[in-house]
Amino acid sequence: MNYPFRVTVLLSFLVLSGCIQDSDVSQTTEQVPANIAPPEPAADVKVIKPQILVVPSPHQPNAVIISIAANANWPELYTSHRTELEAAITLSRRDQDNAESTTSVLGDIALGEHTGEAPRLLFQPSFPLVPGDTYVARVDLSKLPLEGSTNPAERVFTIPRGDQTPPVIIDSYPSGPIVPANHLKFYINFSHPMEQGDIFQHFSLRDETTGENVPRPFRHTELWSKDNRRLTLWFHPGRQKDGVNLNVEIGPVLEPEHEYSLVVSGDWRGENQVPLGTDYEKRFRAGPQDRLQPNPETWLLSSPRVESKDIFRCDLHEPLDWALMHSAVHIEHEDSPGTAIKGKIEPGYGELSWNFQPEQPWHSGTYRLAIKTIIEDLAGNNLEQPFEVDITKETESEPPPKYVYRKFDCVPVDE
Repeated sequence: MNYPFRVTVLLSFLVLSGCIQDSDVSQTTEQVPANIAPPEPAADVKVIKPQILVVPSPHQPNAVIISIAANANWPELYTSHRTELEAAITLSRRDQDNAESTTSVLGDIALGEHTGEAPRLLFQPSFPLVPGDTYVARVDLSKLPLEGSTNPAERVFTIPRGDQTPPVIIDSYPSGPIVPANHLKFYINFSHPMEQGDIFQHFSLRDETTGENVPRPFRHTELWSKDNRRLTLWFHPGRQKDGVNLNVEIGPVLEPEHEYSLVVSGDWRGENQVPLGTDYEKRFRAGPQDRLQPNPETWLLSSPRVESKDIFRCDLHEPLDWALMHSAVHIEHEDSPGTAIKGKIEPGYGELSWNFQPEQPWHSGTYRLAIKTIIEDLAGNNLEQPFEVDITKETESEPPPKYVYRKFDCVPVDE
């Protein structure tokens, strides 16, 4: 049996709030009350031309809601005709010549929970929509096994332009001048969200010692922070592991004692369609390979003064992963295990030290530095195991602990 109701398609993580430029469509949608079941249609009701409305999301300022109203049993179609349903509803980008992309940017489809109101079809875009660009939301029910005549419908809309300030690269990590030859990844922080999709055309790695670009150095997987302002850029792990196919066929990405420049093209645009403008270069030298796991027992811990807000300092003896230094280490009082003391974490120069500024003064008693065993160095060696493990050798061992701890005491204030 077919049920007439409105299907809401939510495109989350888009780029700008504000009204959608869509002059020929109402900016409000009629909602089905949560406590009223959809009425059953008359027996002779046929599938009609669907109606599409595009409006800003009232709950998420950086999202767009596309509503599709039609007489159809969406839950059954979702379960039994998933492939046809995915092909029936598309969102395409239209360029200045009115040519449309052949690939829908809607991404994966999912059926929303049925909580008393009509079920929903939820879409996650493959990439954030771009301000100033035009898109076509289209539904073609002829692709579905429905009775009666069907007519495709579409809605054309433009994402409004916002801030036209050029994006800049704020900083990048590791910040030190030397990395191990088996180094794995960089973190790059931007002032604005950047345009995604095929970003690796904007990256190159130049061997300054030979004067040539390194071929195929990067892992082509985009790893962004939630706000789309931080990119994790990986060297291809298959080239950095000894004996792996790519390492054997092409060779490692870095050679010890060679000088390199990581280059980000100034042509790369932010989500606001404004380019960086100038190339960004990060110079560094490759040192020897690092095969050793970090050892917290060798770290040097300071002793802050009681009733002060002294900065706690932990000297690490080697650079550690910048992001994990923020998320995998904290300080807790021995009397309150598992409760992290509030304060600001600040990695030192070259990520060679872990520094902590508490919000409240230190108290007397014993504290401990809690270190997750997933924390790793620049070559991916963590406290649980080195990055390169011989999987052909079976070893029986207990699961590693989640944390290891180093205790320290605060010292009395000098009288």
